[in-house]
Amino acid sequence: MAFALHRWTRETLLARLEASDAIDDAAEVDVATAARDRLRLLGIGDRLEAHALTDDEAIAAFHSLRDEAHAVVPEQVRAD
Repeated sequence: MAFALHRWTRETLLARLEASDAIDDAAEVDVATAARDRLRLLGIGDRLEAHALTDDEAIAAFHSLRDEAHAVVPEQVRAD
């Protein structure tokens, strides 16, 4: 996947990667929800790149998405 790296900071990229990992874990439990979350993840990135979100807003959105994905996954699956 390509990123417009001139717009991404270390913090925004790490927050995106955390959300992506959480969605990958959630896909093992609920494929449909994970697919919708992946689309939301792409939308957040697109809005960041288009300057429609600040870095802080994007990080908050990625963290919210990560937390929602974690809520789908039982603790024991995340630990593996």
